[in-house]
Amino acid sequence: MKRTYLLIALLSTAACGGSSVHQRGHTGASTATVHVTAEELSERLRGFHSMGLSDPERPALRAGLLGYYAAAATPLIASDDYEAVVAQLANMSDLLLPADVSAGRLPPAFEQAARYIARVGAPRGDEARVLAALYLLRCLHPDDATLTAQYQEVSEWGRDARSHVPNTLERYTRLIDVWDEHARLSPAPEVLDMLARLHVERRDAVVTAFQEDPAGVMRSMSALPSQLMRLAPLDVAAVYLRYGDVASAARHVREMGSGDETGLRLERALNQARSPGEDGGDALIQLAQAYREPRPRVALGLCRLGHRRFTDDPRFAVCLAVVAGDTGRYADSAAWYSAAIHMAPDEPSLYDEALEKIGSFIERGLFDSDPDQARVLAHHAREIIQARAQRFPNTQPAVEPWQLDYLMGVLETHAGRPAEAQAHLEASIQAHQAPEAMLQLGLLAERTGDLPSALRLYRQALDLTPERVPSDALKRAEILEHLGDAYRQSGEASQATRMYQQAFSAWDGAVGQLQNAPLALAQLRRGVLLGRLGRAGDSRAAFAEAMAAASGVLEVYTTALTYLVASAPDLDFAQQVYHRALRDASLAPEWRVYLGLWVAAIAGRAHAEVPAEVRDELSDMAQGEAWWAKLAGFGAGQIDFDELSRSAEGKGQRAEAYFYEATRRLAAGDSAGGRSFLERVINTGMVSFFEYQMAQALLRTQ
Repeated sequence: MKRTYLLIALLSTAACGGSSVHQRGHTGASTATVHVTAEELSERLRGFHSMGLSDPERPALRAGLLGYYAAAATPLIASDDYEAVVAQLANMSDLLLPADVSAGRLPPAFEQAARYIARVGAPRGDEARVLAALYLLRCLHPDDATLTAQYQEVSEWGRDARSHVPNTLERYTRLIDVWDEHARLSPAPEVLDMLARLHVERRDAVVTAFQEDPAGVMRSMSALPSQLMRLAPLDVAAVYLRYGDVASAARHVREMGSGDETGLRLERALNQARSPGEDGGDALIQLAQAYREPRPRVALGLCRLGHRRFTDDPRFAVCLAVVAGDTGRYADSAAWYSAAIHMAPDEPSLYDEALEKIGSFIERGLFDSDPDQARVLAHHAREIIQARAQRFPNTQPAVEPWQLDYLMGVLETHAGRPAEAQAHLEASIQAHQAPEAMLQLGLLAERTGDLPSALRLYRQALDLTPERVPSDALKRAEILEHLGDAYRQSGEASQATRMYQQAFSAWDGAVGQLQNAPLALAQLRRGVLLGRLGRAGDSRAAFAEAMAAASGVLEVYTTALTYLVASAPDLDFAQQVYHRALRDASLAPEWRVYLGLWVAAIAGRAHAEVPAEVRDELSDMAQGEAWWAKLAGFGAGQIDFDELSRSAEGKGQRAEAYFYEATRRLAAGDSAGGRSFLERVINTGMVSFFEYQMAQALLRTQ
């Protein structure tokens, strides 16, 4: 119960200073239609949640945001991506206040997603989402008695179905989970009131059960009645605070009449939060801090409320930044920190907190798959660094410009923009000679065919990585392996062998000190290096050891199979790897497809039939409109290349389509056609894609 005690303790901590109330607003309503694009979505959302509720610009902006999400849901509905449609509906509902979810007030943009979820969710038994969808449809069509009857039927069924659960706590907790999701997607006042009532009923039912049979309750429940009594006011208040409704939270906590210290302390904090002065701001910050860890969505609602009410108080922008970082919205976090600094430009701790947080995002590699978020983050980070340098020129920032250029270089590499990546990485190295930036630029040079530059950069990176601690040996091993690859491609076989042997010795020496995922990584590198050194049997053994060390790690399978695609074909071992991968229940559908396509490519190079297990799996996965389903259909022979290429969007998908057509042609004996499509893969510039790297390796064998 550590989180509970922390929450209660924070409710009693001393508050900090605040600023005066000021409601944002403008004179004159905007009549222009707001069109929201993907590039400006985050900025528009921040603007929307900063507006006062009476701001005349707010309805038009909300309509634009709802239109964006509704349009995004259309192709997801067409491809039958249920969870993605639910996510879009949640985004739309996040723009509503409880009063908006009523007859005559709900925007029609909700219609399409709600109808889809009601239709598809019912056979799935997805009670909470079907309830929410039916409620939204009732608001849109209040005269449709059928919708009302369906909603009541599902609602009553939920109660009846759980009435037979003997454990009182479990019975109510299951029902609360359903209504919590119902409230998230359709936050109508009566839905929130029902959720709050369920929390109270659970408390009362458990207390009554304890009074009647204390020994039985102690045996069957993990939580004590006293704990539930303490938590219940916090749970009830959370229902309303998620939407910034402090008045309803205070009223329901007061009506609970618990009388214990937690309830009284919470009620005082809620009453203080309604104050228009500094005390109100202090209480909102205090409540947001208390709810931040156990209930981040509640903290978000409180931060938004405070930001609307206390427009010049930087604490609420910081609060929004922290919650955004906690929930994976890293670019938003940087933007909110930037906003806080604009409000309090003379507060040095704000700059340092912002840059330290941004630095942690970079170090943890949180932008590897999202270059657009990284650009936004880098933009705001540069703003903060520049402003800090002007205000406090004699102190060092936590994040420096060279780190941002390194981040952008990595991201532009992943996005298939090698020229832009090179410019950022060179700028980073010019400002600070970091070995990781040199290694990244060396990889870029190697994959774009500039082997002399790759060799030079790898050597420089190696020189900048002295072996001071044991972990340095493995960093050097990574660089040595890349040096070996560059020498091998340059035709310097003896130098390549020497580099591979040194890298292998480092990984081999580390094996006895590692376990689980780190051990699997070491065995994977040993497997690749042993193969490069011509020891095929030992290479297979190392890959097998990697699978044994960490069978749930995706990299175990991707590294082994992509290596086998471009080396001497070993279909039997490839099948073993594939079979082990399919046994891993956590393997995502798209990876089941990619791994199958790689085994098919290995079979083609071995002039053998594609294994029946692979054909059957690809055929099973070829359902729907998702890109991986199209690839599966192509691999199973259900669609041709023309249809596959018409489905491809962007350079990444085109690179994949070209590669799998290349392997199909090579398997059919069309060497010239296969080579032509491999060259098309290279021309996409998607240097970080597995398909690009396999195409580059296969071209050297043709």
